[in-house]
Amino acid sequence: KMLFTGHLLACVWYYIGAADPIGGWVAKQIAPQEPVYSRYISSFYFVYATITTVGYGDLAGLNSAERLFCVGAMVLGGFLFGVLIGSVPKILDRRSVAGGRYLQLERRLKEYLKDKQVPPALQARILQFFEYRYPERRSFDGHKIIRDLPLSLQKDLAVHVYRAVISSSPILARCSPKTTGEFCLLLRRVFAAEGDVISREGTQSTGLYFIVCGQVALSQGWECKKVT
Repeated sequence: KMLFTGHLLACVWYYIGAADPIGGWVAKQIAPQEPVYSRYISSFYFVYATITTVGYGDLAGLNSAERLFCVGAMVLGGFLFGVLIGSVPKILDRRSVAGGRYLQLERRLKEYLKDKQVPPALQARILQFFEYRYPERRSFDGHKIIRDLPLSLQKDLAVHVYRAVISSSPILARCSPKTTGEFCLLLRRVFAAEGDVISREGTQSTGLYFIVCGQVALSQGWECKKVT
């Protein structure tokens, strides 16, 4: 938008200068043999120098129409600058709701590790898992958000959130929408670090696991098979 606005103002600025073939800025400050693209660059340069209130002075308005244009360009530049500065807090607020929660969680974790004098090697492993747990540097309590909704909306939202799991599971794909919605409400995200044992053969299972990201090794005796 800024480039397009500068382009329009550059065209208007050149038109005003060319309208006065004797006392205009084009006649006084541009050589007659100068090509069109060079004239456009000069006009574009002047417009941005005026909008940003830099004003080097090598190009200037020489008659009343040109000076009036310069005043309008400076007013417009001040307005655009004010809008830009005013939009910065809004942009930061939009990304800081979840991002701020993540930074606060990360800061607490580092303070805890430092307070407990955790060895550097273990700290590195914990922080590495923390970065894996929040790859987008955001922290949402998704289950709390879902629980605050009516039951019908809870099911619809849960189905949408876990749609990748549903599409990858032949069993869930054949279930009715009602059954799928109720099943998705029971799903919980579980994160495991390298070396964690999720389940052992011969022990009672604590749930049904769907691998969404990463690898899991299935081992029996000396045999080991990796599943992604």
